[in-house]
Amino acid sequence: MDRGSVVLEWLVDGLPEWTVAVAALVTRLGDVAVLVAVAFVASWTLARGRRSRTSTDTVDRRTPFVPSDGSSPIGPWVLGLAVGGLSAVIVLKYAFALPRPSVVVAVPTVVPAPLEPWFVSSVTIGGYAFPSGHAAGATVVYGLVALSARVGTRRLRLAVASLVVLAVSLSRLVVAVHYPLDVVAGIAVGVGYLAGVGWLLEQARGDRTTVSFAIAFGLAALAAVASGFSTRALQYVALSAGALAAWSVANRRFDPGSKASSPAAFAVTGVAVVVTCFVVAGATAASPALLGVLAVALSAHSVDRGR
Repeated sequence: MDRGSVVLEWLVDGLPEWTVAVAALVTRLGDVAVLVAVAFVASWTLARGRRSRTSTDTVDRRTPFVPSDGSSPIGPWVLGLAVGGLSAVIVLKYAFALPRPSVVVAVPTVVPAPLEPWFVSSVTIGGYAFPSGHAAGATVVYGLVALSARVGTRRLRLAVASLVVLAVSLSRLVVAVHYPLDVVAGIAVGVGYLAGVGWLLEQARGDRTTVSFAIAFGLAALAAVASGFSTRALQYVALSAGALAAWSVANRRFDPGSKASSPAAFAVTGVAVVVTCFVVAGATAASPALLGVLAVALSAHSVDRGR
């Protein structure tokens, strides 16, 4: 199946060197570390400002990601949905198992010598190519931020998110690590995922954070099996497990029908899940589990201060 090799060759041969250097920088906006960081900060920011309404949108324009009262749901649910989307990409990559382009772009002369290793790491990447993880991940994460934030108008937020997604997607072609069809499929996967989880959030009876991380955990577990228990998939499993365990304790503080949990119970639960992940899969899993616990702790603390 031809995925746009002619277009890719035209880009590689026809674009000036400086565009390749710029693309290597822009493409970092779709790196997993950056996307997880954006989702982490977005979760904390939404929890911190859930009592304010700074958007010019009317509150009756309800979406699956914004309740009808205009507030933000409690908990780091954005991070959960982001991890779920990244996990879904792993499943699809191993399902299709399509290779990356054989083209390798040369280091542009405009890149200083000290930055050459950084550039090489941007244009030499292993693993399967279809669909593009950068395109899908950027669509999911920046799309979630645009749909859930309460700053500016919804139309403006979506326009900015679309520009970022387009820039990241085009950068994957310029640095020749994907064919055009890969990035188009990645964007389609991201949009489809957002539509699917939006529907699930509306149908589910549980709180938004529990549902989001349950989705993430299920997809991460599927990704682990599909990829032969790759490190990245196990990290997603650990992060989801850490957040779910921590949230099961922290959420009691916001449920009128439950007995409030103590900080000690939260700490014990967090330590237990991190240690368990360390014993099962080592430090590479313990760190993401700790990140999940920390995301819950920060969100819960922010909500407490706003009450």
